[in-house]
Amino acid sequence: MTGMMWIFFFILSAIATASALDCYVCDLEDPICQTNPTDDLIQTCPESSTFSPSMSAVSILIKELEENATSLAPSCLKVTVTPIGGDSQVARSCAIVDNSKGDFCEEKRAIGLVFLICACFQDNCNV
Repeated sequence: MTGMMWIFFFILSAIATASALDCYVCDLEDPICQTNPTDDLIQTCPESSTFSPSMSAVSILIKELEENATSLAPSCLKVTVTPIGGDSQVARSCAIVDNSKGDFCEEKRAIGLVFLICACFQDNCNV
């Protein structure tokens, strides 16, 4: 019976590992986030969307995307924020978004800013 229990726990841990998603997570103010992020920025995503205070506008836009979702799943985000006539900034995060159409990018405009929100569903895909 002990052997069967080990097999059961092995299968359970494999399922749990397979469902966790690792993404690059960094903020708009983080200089390393603006170029190629380093492996020390990789985090395992939580079960719900979490955003830093500097990404509050992004969280509102993500909630708009969630309203029309047919199938929600954890994803890695790369968000490029460009003020009209200004320089772009990049943030990377985890979020729960619609995965019914697979990886996607969507442009949103708000208050003189252009947001390019790209979501993907594989580990570390938000480079």
